[in-house]
Amino acid sequence: MRLTQVKLSGFKSFVDPTSIHVPGQLVGIVGPNGCGKSNVIDAVRWVLGESRASALRGESMQDVIFNGSGNRKALARASVELLFDNSLGRAAGQWSQYAELSVRRVLQRDGESSYFINGTHVRRRDITDLFLGTGLGPRAYAIIEQGMISRVIEAKPDELRVFLEEAAGVSRYRERRKETEHRLADTRENLARVTDIRTELSTQIDKLDAQAKIASRYRELQEELQLKQHLLWFLRRKDAAADRERHTKEIGSVANEVEAGTARLREVESRVETARVAHFAAGDGLNAAQAAVYAANAEVARHESELRHVEESRGRLESQHTERGVQLASWREQRSQLTQALHMWAARSGGAKQRVVGAQASLATENQRLPESERAYRAKQEQLNEARSKLLQAESRLLLEQQKAAHLEGNLRSLAQRRERLEAELQSLAAPDAAGMNAANERLDLFDRGLADAQAGVDALQAEAEALAAASAAGAEAAAEASRAHTAADAQLATLKQVQAAAEEEAPLHEWLARHQLAALPRFWQKIRIDHGWETAVESVLRERLHALELADSIPLGVDRPPVKASLFGPGTAAAVVALPGYTPLQDKVHAVDGRLAGALADWFA
Repeated sequence: MRLTQVKLSGFKSFVDPTSIHVPGQLVGIVGPNGCGKSNVIDAVRWVLGESRASALRGESMQDVIFNGSGNRKALARASVELLFDNSLGRAAGQWSQYAELSVRRVLQRDGESSYFINGTHVRRRDITDLFLGTGLGPRAYAIIEQGMISRVIEAKPDELRVFLEEAAGVSRYRERRKETEHRLADTRENLARVTDIRTELSTQIDKLDAQAKIASRYRELQEELQLKQHLLWFLRRKDAAADRERHTKEIGSVANEVEAGTARLREVESRVETARVAHFAAGDGLNAAQAAVYAANAEVARHESELRHVEESRGRLESQHTERGVQLASWREQRSQLTQALHMWAARSGGAKQRVVGAQASLATENQRLPESERAYRAKQEQLNEARSKLLQAESRLLLEQQKAAHLEGNLRSLAQRRERLEAELQSLAAPDAAGMNAANERLDLFDRGLADAQAGVDALQAEAEALAAASAAGAEAAAEASRAHTAADAQLATLKQVQAAAEEEAPLHEWLARHQLAALPRFWQKIRIDHGWETAVESVLRERLHALELADSIPLGVDRPPVKASLFGPGTAAAVVALPGYTPLQDKVHAVDGRLAGALADWFA
């Protein structure tokens, strides 16, 4: 990369936007003391990420912003931009595809600092990584300021080591090594936290398992209690029906007795009446029949006492009949309540069975949709990558065409200035000769034609730039749509992966894989790509082999065999594919990411 231009605005003494072109390999900036020559070096060091105010000859970072003068007021921000020629593509990372790189830093008065690469907001770390190993940087050896040579000569071995590593290009790898070590340390901490969480969850699972057993025992006892309660209610109902029948029979027998007593009473009354008639008729035999009268009176008294006893028995039986009627109504009400409770529990049991069937159907549906969602996710991911690639290409073409248009506009302005200068020279001539006039007219016509051609080229480039801008907008919209589809597919895939992970956790093979430290091995489906539309066919043929484990070497399993069927695969060479005339082998629809899988593919598809 080569520095081609420096743009400053509001940085120290550069209050107005200023551009400093660097057309060659050796460029010098001269001027009197205090004109701002050192500010240019400070600007380059500042935009490359310098964060020490003392290195920029200031007390605070806000000192780099123009602080005002007698004629100009203070500015609110400072901006410095460096333009690099990257036509050879030597920039690191994703920026190697751009022919020109623009590195800009903007500092606000409130202390907010922003970095940009080609107009994209980046971190300070990205700026540092871009120039690692090139000698450029806020404290690298490529920027030599006042006192730099003496500091290098008097530097300690550790300080000289930094310069030598930067010159040798080792600093980039040292930074990456340091970053990797930090990431490894963070990963170890995360693993420790995951272990603690797993231990805590295991304790909670044990507690929940005990609670589940208690709840299951409680449900069994509750069901047994309900069954016994229903049996008790049934026995009480049966006893109440038997008591009712018995009391009904007793009431019938008592009624018969009452009727018999009433008949006997009427018979006694008739006899009494007959006796009275005989008494009045046989007044003369009163004394003779006195004994019979006394006997009859005694019998009447006895029958009257029997009648009173019968009346009392009848009242008692009627009260018992009323009580039995109330008790029967109460039992009927209890029977109705028990019947309603029985219907309610039957309905709840049916609803619970329906919910269980629905949950099982939903689980089966989600398991069936899992491969389709993964295929949709991969398709959307490929569409998103393709849209991003097209967008980057369109942006690169648009930037190149804009540069061409700017170059042609500059040529157009220079031609116009030259035409004006020639017209002025033509007018200044007092008496030009005819030959010179004709030559000047020819040159003027030539310039006019060149100007017209340049204008036509500018118009064509502007039209092409507008088309590229429209294509860029369409690409951005397609990328946004693909990003939304990717987000939706990612969410659905995450849900399905959780369901699949939960199912695999309960699989008997999972414990065996963990015991032999094979759970982290890659699966076969992770190393193949299937043409769109052929996923179901490949799944139908390979079946459980899609989840096969990759083994580079054989492992001594001994007598500990897998509890269920398991598939393994290893590296091998591809066999010749035998194709029927007029047909394409299914193996051609499957592409191995790793060439070592060709043997397993050929063997299984054969």
